[in-house]
Amino acid sequence: MTGFTGLDGWPCEFEQSPVGMALIAAVRGLPGADALSESEAVAEAKLLHFVSLAGQDDEMPRSRPASQKASENEIARLVELASSLADHIDTLRRPAVSALFGEGADVFTFAKQAREMAETARIAFSEIDVKTPPRGAPKKLEAAEVTYWAAFTYQKITRSPVTFTTTDTTHGAKISGEWPDFLAAVFKALRIDASVESQVRGLKLKARRKPL
Repeated sequence: MTGFTGLDGWPCEFEQSPVGMALIAAVRGLPGADALSESEAVAEAKLLHFVSLAGQDDEMPRSRPASQKASENEIARLVELASSLADHIDTLRRPAVSALFGEGADVFTFAKQAREMAETARIAFSEIDVKTPPRGAPKKLEAAEVTYWAAFTYQKITRSPVTFTTTDTTHGAKISGEWPDFLAAVFKALRIDASVESQVRGLKLKARRKPL
């Protein structure tokens, strides 16, 4: 199994998948990309996809901070659910148990593990110590991380800095240029719902403090 699905619905390699083809096309559309071999273009696209997946993982609840109260509520809920699950398994009668065992589910071992989890969670409750509560809405880490790596890719292939043009319109200042266009194509390929303009501007501010 490759983990990718082609347009025909069958498993395929990265470069035959919709996301792979779109990312490779975005890389190939950059000035200077004609010097890349096919394998090099695929490698650049794969790296962008990997960064996207890593960013998604960083946005998962397990990677985000929480307040003391929220954390205590989460642990208390885990204790309740794990205990209830173990209790429910104990009420199962022979037909249900036989059917589950027939599918390879050792429910009684699972019930034991659920009770152990509940007990571990009870102990962990007293260990929660949030010194700095989070502020504001969760950050779009995937978009920011992909933007940073896309900028690195852009500079490496084009041998040019990430720059853009600002134009005043009746709706405010708008940005344009090869770099924003490349990032827009990458976001579209990865289905990232974030403002290209905000990410581009944010990267410019970051670059002033720490060059890419």
